Amino acid sequence: MEAIGRGQFHKVSVVVSTYDRPATLETCLHALTTQQVSVELELIVVDNHPESGITPPIVAAFPTARLVNEARGGSSYGRNAGIVASSGQMIALLDDDVIVPPTWIEDLMAAFTRDDIGVVTGNILPYEVETEAQRLFQTHNPLGRGPERQEFTEAWLASFRKRSAPSHLVGAGANCAV
Repeated sequence: MEAIGRGQFHKVSVVVSTYDRPATLETCLHALTTQQVSVELELIVVDNHPESGITPPIVAAFPTARLVNEARGGSSYGRNAGIVASSGQMIALLDDDVIVPPTWIEDLMAAFTRDDIGVVTGNILPYEVETEAQRLFQTHNPLGRGPERQEFTEAWLASFRKRSAPSHLVGAGANCAV
């Protein structure tokens, strides 16, 4: 198998699943439309609550974004609908409340350096930790995994034959690419 290198991506699809959060979605889409990319970028927003009518006006304000409706609630249904609608060689998944830096896509592409790398997750830092609820979340369920690169191989996964692998250590679907 030929290595998947950054130069082999011609199109990257970004799937953002949302459920009636117009303010965070707008901020997320703004960050995505200002990406510094060397490839074609396909932005797909999946509305997990289309009957509300809240999401279409937000997506319409971003001409490069395409709206996909998925009536079944839940980020997994939304992500799957977006993946089906995508056409890029790399598919990046992002939650609607995540704000990415301008080089996010390029950084994800650069991580695919070997043919045995199939998924890359990015670190997730809290935007703020001002309230008690935010502090508790960061204490008990942080999404960040630290700044150091970690690898999880087939051997690591196989080592959990008799119990479930702690997949929460790998990273979050809120910021990943396949």
